Amino acid sequence: MTKLRAAERIRARPIAAAFALALLAAGCEPADGPRRIRAHPLPTGAVEFPRDGEVVGKFIVEGWALADDGIDEVNVYLDGAWVGTALSGIHRPDVATAFPDVPGVAASGFRLTIDSAESGEREIVVQARSRRGATRDIASRRIRIVGR
Repeated sequence: MTKLRAAERIRARPIAAAFALALLAAGCEPADGPRRIRAHPLPTGAVEFPRDGEVVGKFIVEGWALADDGIDEVNVYLDGAWVGTALSGIHRPDVATAFPDVPGVAASGFRLTIDSAESGEREIVVQARSRRGATRDIASRRIRIVGR
């Protein structure tokens, strides 16, 4: 397939056309023509603890996360550095009542204990990843950690 013919095939889709033209300019061409992009919904969820501004020492990060294709893992970051992967699959009947049509929702809870954080103003970010690899930051919290 010539470069011109490949560009003509996807002319009606501007974003796909721009991407394909960039690939063609770089000397790359799909073996079997243009591919469709499949959109997967992002995970959703909530962090119930800690709350913004709380003063904590050793503390637990907990909440719930769900996705149509299930949650692979929930990661917690402190000031941009990965702290750990939360224990997931915790029974959450309240979330199951709120989202009855989502598969696996009854086991949507997660929890991670953080014990080694230094004192001071810190930011916690919780990120959920679905089984298909879609990720979303489901919460960000500003907290002040005090000595233990």
